Amino acid sequence: MLPFLEDLRKENFDCISFLPGEGEGELNIEGGTYFEKGDEITGTLGCVYHINIFKHKDDDEVEFDTFEAVLSDPFVYLSYIIPCGWFGFISKKTTGSVDFNQEIVDQMKKSFA
Repeated sequence: MLPFLEDLRKENFDCISFLPGEGEGELNIEGGTYFEKGDEITGTLGCVYHINIFKHKDDDEVEFDTFEAVLSDPFVYLSYIIPCGWFGFISKKTTGSVDFNQEIVDQMKKSFA
């Protein structure tokens, strides 16, 4: 796992953002919690997460991907996608998270496209 994720792992977050920083190669990573969480949606191996990621391609285009996945440890997942140049948000799916997640997707496309 990426060493800088170890401190975040100690906290209990509903969502994690990992976005480009202001300087070349910088990464801003933060965790947050829902104001109105709702009940978590889970699978046999862990929580279901909304995965919203994007990557800058060589031709200055931005590739977006949005899907849901069961993650037993979101920090392990982040450790694989961050070195590959992906940025975005990972948030727990709950009975009240669909609208919040759509707002994240809309804002992400508006800000980084």
